[in-house]
Amino acid sequence: MNYTRFYSRQSTAAGDAVSGGPTSISLPASVGVAGTVGLSYSITEHWNLHASYSIADVHSQLTTTTAGVERTAHISFWPAALVISAGFTF
Repeated sequence: MNYTRFYSRQSTAAGDAVSGGPTSISLPASVGVAGTVGLSYSITEHWNLHASYSIADVHSQLTTTTAGVERTAHISFWPAALVISAGFTF
């Protein structure tokens, strides 16, 4: 499982100018599935290679309010990470 919390949810001066005034932003946290697959390979008695790929499902409902006008948008993305490393054991 993946828990994503959004922070620093504030409109910038440029964002306020485009929106037509001071804007409040609501972006609730997301809970979704996440997964990792990986492998390890021993090159020698002491040296190892490791690789893994991780991905998570993140989604939330953005709500902005400017001068009483409320706008909403659904946000959904799948951040991913590929990790390749070498290790040495003593």
